[in-house]
Amino acid sequence: MTTAQPSNSSAIRPAVRRLWSLFIQPRQTLGEVTTDEKPNWLVPLLILSATSAIAVVANGLIRRQIALAGEIALPPDFQWYTPEQQAQYMQAAQSINGPVFLFVLPLLAALLKLWLGWLVVGGLLHLGLTLMGGRGAGGQALNLAAWASLPFGLRDLLRAVVVLGSRSLIDAPGLAGFVPAGEGFGLSFLAALLGMTDLFLIWHVVLLILGALAYTGLARTRVLGGALLSRLLPMALFALALAGLSQLGSLTFIRPFF
Repeated sequence: MTTAQPSNSSAIRPAVRRLWSLFIQPRQTLGEVTTDEKPNWLVPLLILSATSAIAVVANGLIRRQIALAGEIALPPDFQWYTPEQQAQYMQAAQSINGPVFLFVLPLLAALLKLWLGWLVVGGLLHLGLTLMGGRGAGGQALNLAAWASLPFGLRDLLRAVVVLGSRSLIDAPGLAGFVPAGEGFGLSFLAALLGMTDLFLIWHVVLLILGALAYTGLARTRVLGGALLSRLLPMALFALALAGLSQLGSLTFIRPFF
């Protein structure tokens, strides 16, 4: 006597249905996601990984075209380099436009940001809702954080279409274009923070709130506080890191005489 094993299609069908219904009936879909006893975060994260890869490939193709159309910028004292040093500089400049720097490393960075960000947002969401007096397990928060992030996949696809269609990179994503031109840590921090702020982020926060209301039993104001904590804190920390890196990149280093 043999027992029928559950097929993979039977496990995939609910995820595919939820992908469609999330944008039509978000409250009902997120209620199913958060009340599910099993982890269901894998499918949305795989989809987000795929859209991140599409965005990276689009940016890499345009960066390569821009590099092929332009000339390599040489330092002011390049003529005083020895032939070996000039060859090393040209080789390093060409390697930056290679597939490793254009595709591999950006893809690894995007995936690390996606998966690590999901863990951070899910953990902070669970912590914030618990501090607000909510009920629920950490697994529910991780499921919700994954499904509520699907609007970012649409953003990746939209940016890829814009980049490939215009054949130019997006210099000021989100609301970063409203930051006045200038130098300094404060402006860099503000540009990085507003660069992550757009309609897709607001959509994401709304989905977090709808999903948290479905399983915590908290009032809307408390759920709003927990959702904002889970998003604003990692955004602020990431903006601080980007601003610090931009300040380090603007430093000039004095090279000793050879």
